[in-house]
Amino acid sequence: IGTGILFGNYEFFCNSLDHEIAAGIATGITSAFFITPFDYRKINAQYFGNNFIISTNTNLKSKIKLYYGALHYTSAREILSIPTYFSIYFPSDISSSIIPR
Repeated sequence: IGTGILFGNYEFFCNSLDHEIAAGIATGITSAFFITPFDYRKINAQYFGNNFIISTNTNLKSKIKLYYGALHYTSAREILSIPTYFSIYFPSDISSSIIPR
């Protein structure tokens, strides 16, 4: 699912922005919103093991703050990594054959 979202967003932003680096940055920002809650759960499960449970009494605003507290870190990572990934593995001279425009 994550890879489909990543490639789909990149294709959308490539067609919309017509600039591959800007498309990679926009894809990074977008993907950070999907990745951050999963990273939160994964890291806490690794750290606390099976003892990691979020209270059901916690209100929605607190849960959102909890899950998206590291959004700025995830965004920074994704903004750097996604344009780098697409520019290395799909350079502009062959990207048109992989990702149609």
